[in-house]
Amino acid sequence: MDFEQVEKRFLKCGYKYIAGIDEAGRGPLAGPVVAAAVGFAEGKEKWRADIADSKVLSKEARQSLFYKLIGKMDFGIGVVSAQIIDERGILKATNEAMQIAVGNLKIKPDYLLVDGRDHFHFPQNFTSIVKGDNLVWSIAAASIIAKCVRDWLMEAWAKVHPEYKFDQHYGYGTAEHQEILSRLGPCPLHRLTFGAKKEDNGFVESIV
Repeated sequence: MDFEQVEKRFLKCGYKYIAGIDEAGRGPLAGPVVAAAVGFAEGKEKWRADIADSKVLSKEARQSLFYKLIGKMDFGIGVVSAQIIDERGILKATNEAMQIAVGNLKIKPDYLLVDGRDHFHFPQNFTSIVKGDNLVWSIAAASIIAKCVRDWLMEAWAKVHPEYKFDQHYGYGTAEHQEILSRLGPCPLHRLTFGAKKEDNGFVESIV
């Protein structure tokens, strides 16, 4: 199956520049939510690689692909802090991170392909695609960039707050992280409105 068939379908509809969008860090108890956007244009010579959903790649494979992607593709990154997540809620914070990522693209897209089912808001028309990081090349590429950036941010925070071991659990609600929280309480990186990690399932496609 052509991994780029979704982008090509929208390009055939007359759109000139499409961006795939994904995020990392919606569920953790600590740290920012990070979004990435990767551009896709008709007739533009593009670097090809074994892109896949970041969750199925090893850390080493993700990082290798990250450096290749940022050297060849138009990409943008958006980061929204734990404090903003607490103030606005994770859905709005994620939408804001995605909008920042799109705004950081060198070429402004006229259509967006977004992983998930949520009804976000963008100036452009967009489609939310169930398991988009498994089906759409540009979304899968965005998932790799978002995941690597967030991991590196959490590893940097681990040096500031080594007692929380953010470089081991990356802010997710593991048993070890929960135990540390019970002893030390939260640090400024924690999301005070998050009691536990929540999973989103059953995403459906929507066109806005």
